[in-house]
Amino acid sequence: MTPLEITVYSYNNTNMFTKLSQPIVWAIAFLIILSISGFLLSQKSEEPSEKPATFSTGQWVKYEIKRYAKESDETNPRDLSLADLKISIIDKETIENEEYFWVEFLINEGKCEQRVVKFMIDREGNPYPYKLILKYGGLQAVEIDLTRWEVRTRLSREMLFNEMTRGLWVIPFTRVIPEGRKLQKENIYIQIEGKEIALECLKVFIEQPRDPEGLRGGYIWYSDQIPLGGLAKFFLAEERYRTIFLLTGYGTSGGKSVITESPRKLDFKE
Repeated sequence: MTPLEITVYSYNNTNMFTKLSQPIVWAIAFLIILSISGFLLSQKSEEPSEKPATFSTGQWVKYEIKRYAKESDETNPRDLSLADLKISIIDKETIENEEYFWVEFLINEGKCEQRVVKFMIDREGNPYPYKLILKYGGLQAVEIDLTRWEVRTRLSREMLFNEMTRGLWVIPFTRVIPEGRKLQKENIYIQIEGKEIALECLKVFIEQPRDPEGLRGGYIWYSDQIPLGGLAKFFLAEERYRTIFLLTGYGTSGGKSVITESPRKLDFKE
């Protein structure tokens, strides 16, 4: 497996950038390549729509992620890797009269290799490059204040955030459908806690620019029955790998952070 690159830096006393501990770097890298009740199982289907995501504190969705070599297929995968991803809206915060939501990505919940990254998004799902909180396994969580780092590095917070979360937005957990994308309605069936449920979905075709042979691309299935952006399934074909996200659980309440300690704040002073 070749993880997508993520580089996280700290500022030391010699005006040099040094990488954070390797576990934290791999925490985010591993996260990138790759977060029910009976009431939810029984709720009625709705006609799939192109409506944007609707966020509220406590929402959560969980996925099984499969990644395998492109030469194989899902029924007989080669170089297979598996992971669980849980995405939760855990809190909200008001900054300059604007409301933001704290979203948390949790990989392999409850396992020794558990990884966490959380940050803020606005009501449209756009990231607010204010600060990041990272945690690997049993190590103490680390908080990175990008506003302070912006002063030290003379780089914009947007550039810093994009560099430190490079590749994260491959996960379409918010429903953003660019104009001109191919859409169709399609029913899919998924297993939730041993029960098969039907979802009426809006299927979105993904095209990769500068790929005339059509070797890269994929599909996203959104359903109005699912909270957050409604992501039910995601298939992505890359140059070397195939990746599938499949919904395994969801809820409109109960989502909370697994980080219980106060994060250690990185010091950017000389």
